[in-house]
Amino acid sequence: MGGNLRLLLLSFLLSGVRCAEWSLWVPTHLDALEDSCLLIPCGFDLPDNYLGQLSKPAGGVWRKGSPWFTGSVDVFTSSRSRNLLHGEIIGDLLQKNCTTILDGLHQNYTDKYYFRIESGFLMTFPTETLIQITDTPPKPRLSPVSVAAVMEGTLLNLSCTAPAPCPRLPPDLIWTPLLGDARGALVTNEDGTLTATSSLEFSASHLHHGLTISCTAAYARQTNGSHSATTRSPPLTVFYPPRNTNATISAPDPLTEGDLVTLVCTSDGNPPVESYAWFCQHGDGAERLGFGQDFAFNVTPAHTGLYLCQAQNAHGSQNSSVIQLWLKDLTFVGEETSTVGLWLAGLGGLLLVLLLLGLVLCLCRRSRDSSSSVDMKDQKVYVNMQNTVHSNAYLSSSDQSRWATDEEVYDNSIMFHLEKPNDFPDQSEDDIDNIYANSFAVDSLSTQCS
Repeated sequence: MGGNLRLLLLSFLLSGVRCAEWSLWVPTHLDALEDSCLLIPCGFDLPDNYLGQLSKPAGGVWRKGSPWFTGSVDVFTSSRSRNLLHGEIIGDLLQKNCTTILDGLHQNYTDKYYFRIESGFLMTFPTETLIQITDTPPKPRLSPVSVAAVMEGTLLNLSCTAPAPCPRLPPDLIWTPLLGDARGALVTNEDGTLTATSSLEFSASHLHHGLTISCTAAYARQTNGSHSATTRSPPLTVFYPPRNTNATISAPDPLTEGDLVTLVCTSDGNPPVESYAWFCQHGDGAERLGFGQDFAFNVTPAHTGLYLCQAQNAHGSQNSSVIQLWLKDLTFVGEETSTVGLWLAGLGGLLLVLLLLGLVLCLCRRSRDSSSSVDMKDQKVYVNMQNTVHSNAYLSSSDQSRWATDEEVYDNSIMFHLEKPNDFPDQSEDDIDNIYANSFAVDSLSTQCS
């Protein structure tokens, strides 16, 4: 009976749960990945009368299976160079910090683990932590789990988190699709374990409506390859006003007067378009013709004009581009156009008119220059004639006789070209008019012959 009592008392003194002086704090459960490392947050306390014995060289031991020697296996001892598991006590034992990293874990090492302090005293703490080693990585968590319906342009922030049991190989968090800037960090939790986080911030667009966003956590192995796990979000719901509003013409070909023509309006919006309206454009204004996605009529020449449709839902409206109907060779032709297109067509017509006007002015100038050229030819002929007459002094007597008659003609030519009315004091006005009339006739004749 005395032996059992001593054993019970020893158990009570060694129990970290029932004795406040000897105590160990570790997470009750830890998950680790095959072929990776594991961070074990650890801290301990001891009675004051043992503090003086906590000195260098202080060491630690991790054993699995049992806190006692019987039924336990020491997998790592800090004072030894060879161990079943490689590891490192990264905490300062003199500061009562026994945090440890164990490497090269395999599934057959799944078990309960206990810590033993070795300094000026030996103490195995009965507090245990269960280490579960698996080959399947945990799925990352998305937050918020489900994004509420948002309006286009709303700034969204999604968060992805995943456990990081091995601080040397934290998981890479990958967004698909990557809609904006992603920022990652490694966060220490209250229990000392680590969590990898990544936040994705983007502005909601109509292109994101119905889109599923996924986050993948990729864990590298210590020897080869990697583990990975993916979590997907529910489809996003994005509200937006009508977009891509388009008006088209449905008509038989060839089209004759009295045939049925249908104008069709299409648009995309969320919620779907609630109403369609049709307008006929006149100058800067527009006349509403009716409602409905389709607008049908039996065609007549009076329907020639510009048409457009307007789509509307709870979040706004949008007009289509203009479509044009006109009569061509007694046949209606439909063509999609735009205000810019019509403006460019008008500008092209104006440029054509200006071009024709410039061509006419150019022809007129060329005609005037041609007349000036003819006058210069007459003056040149006159000068040549004068030079020829004065050169007759060098001719023979017979040739001079022949040139005498020519001089009379020459004198008349000089008169026609040079004389003014006051140069003929002995002539009547009628005679002078006859002289000038003959002069004009000669000038005209000389122009046609030049």
